[in-house]
Amino acid sequence: MLGWTDLNTTIIDRENGEIKFLIYSPSAITVNNQVSIIINSTNKGNILGDFTLRLIISKDEVTLFNSTCNFSLDVSEEKSCVFYYTPSQVGIYQLNAKLWNLTETHLWDSSSKNITVVSIIIPPPGPPKGPTAPYEPSLSTVRSIEIIEYPSEINASTKEIKLIPVRVKNTGNVLLDNVTLIVGGIPFSTKISPDNIELSSNFTQTFLLRIEIPEVTNFTEYSMFVKAVGDSVSDTKFIKLRITLVTEKERIKSEIDDLRNLIERIWEEALDLGLKGYNVTEVFDILNQAKENLRIAEDYFEKEDYDNSEKYLEIVRKNLEESVIKISQLILKVVIMPAFTFEHTMIFVLLVGIIGGLIVFIIVQRKKLEKIQETVWLALKEKWKKPETSRLYPSLELHQKIRRFWKKQEKKEESTK
Repeated sequence: MLGWTDLNTTIIDRENGEIKFLIYSPSAITVNNQVSIIINSTNKGNILGDFTLRLIISKDEVTLFNSTCNFSLDVSEEKSCVFYYTPSQVGIYQLNAKLWNLTETHLWDSSSKNITVVSIIIPPPGPPKGPTAPYEPSLSTVRSIEIIEYPSEINASTKEIKLIPVRVKNTGNVLLDNVTLIVGGIPFSTKISPDNIELSSNFTQTFLLRIEIPEVTNFTEYSMFVKAVGDSVSDTKFIKLRITLVTEKERIKSEIDDLRNLIERIWEEALDLGLKGYNVTEVFDILNQAKENLRIAEDYFEKEDYDNSEKYLEIVRKNLEESVIKISQLILKVVIMPAFTFEHTMIFVLLVGIIGGLIVFIIVQRKKLEKIQETVWLALKEKWKKPETSRLYPSLELHQKIRRFWKKQEKKEESTK
């Protein structure tokens, strides 16, 4: 199970290090399945420091892995080290991370965690059932997820609210439940929209990560990560977040530009869905509201009314968060069609051909029938003019039909003259 290890220490020396967290993925580990181990460290002192992070993996008191990661950290700066290990046996493994000074003569912090490795379970073959059927290859279930679009670097300022798009794709062949984003490595308030979705195979979803930078903060660089998780699979990407100090005017101008670009991006995604047959009317309505609110925010910005400008920018952010939630609800409404083999396709083509031929035959026969009916009615018209033939048609209903036909024919003849 993924977890966090937060160790609070008191700063005694001018240089001081701390391990912020130690996590690993995937959460369900099998033999010969590679494990990614992420350890984030920070400098809690007040001067630049050089550090060595050492990770030792052991089992039954036997060391199986021993590796280091060296780095420099400025005051309050954080960095991540990623280690990879492939277990070859089942059992419980111990992860032990230690943060030293560069020469490994002073230990600043440590963090430990256990992981359980299980074997791959292969179900036993069932009893034979009659003659052997022809071999047909079957598709195995593959669960996989990937973050395909994200910003590698972000510049932000104090009091700024960033809305960051992170695009996630289901790269497996089955539906993934409970897909969401996990954010770490930063001490700021965050929010994810949508918070939790189901994602069909080969489909993508844009999540919006909201980061609220407080007014008073350290002007430094953070090594944050975003992790897409769902059905025991995950993918992690790292982002550099730089905090700077700018004027209020510069900050709001940057927010306006970012939101304008984000509206265009989500608009294109909605358009692509619309071309695939999804009803994106509500999404476009929300995005139109976002455009209008952004225009109002720009008007206030031009008048240097920054409070009202920021007020409408917040409405734009909520519009955009609502739009990606609507999109996530749309892509769940997938019509699952049966898989067509070559034989199915040929049968379908033949049926279409037969139905098309019948339609053409019916149209031709109908034209012939109308011609015959017209000839018969004209003959009846001529016969009816003769008194000696009127006795052949004693039915009043038939008389009325003949008269109606005469009037119809006379109108036709007049229109052609």
